Amino acid sequence: MTELRRTVLELLATPNVDRRLGHGVNYFLEHVRTQHDSSVSPRELMETCWQLVGDGLVFIDISQDSPGNWSSALTERGTRAVTSGRDYEPDDPDGYLGQLDQRLNGIEPRVRNYASEAVQSYASRCYLASAVMLGVASEAALLLLADAFAVAIGGTEGSKLAEILASPRLGIATKYAEFRKRLAGC
Repeated sequence: MTELRRTVLELLATPNVDRRLGHGVNYFLEHVRTQHDSSVSPRELMETCWQLVGDGLVFIDISQDSPGNWSSALTERGTRAVTSGRDYEPDDPDGYLGQLDQRLNGIEPRVRNYASEAVQSYASRCYLASAVMLGVASEAALLLLADAFAVAIGGTEGSKLAEILASPRLGIATKYAEFRKRLAGC
């Protein structure tokens, strides 16, 4: 998530933070400015909050009679995103992709683009599309690994594997099986 999104979610998870949006005075904005950046504008905060609402991580609690006392609150999904402690949290798209970038130093741009599409699909609740894109990213990464392996082993076996990997007529299952055969022989 952008740092502002992360700050908003963490503050919403913090007990005793005044989350009221206020009328004329945005109490929550003062907390955000203290924790994040004193120059955050009311508009930036509201855009971030509404993005989080759209992502299903935050809701606006309108249970108070006075709109000045309405507040932002975490949904169950938002609470999980903040407190999961998992390295790869799909409800934190920027953090998820940041982990990929950090752990896979020099990630191939095509693989990262596919992974980014998978996370965006997940955030849009298009779970099947997300799974497909994650599979596409995995397939691209596997083929890159197999290509590098073919170069590393060289010789006749490396050439045969490279030819198999380059064949547009063969599916990924066949290419993977051929790669695994050669890998097991090392």
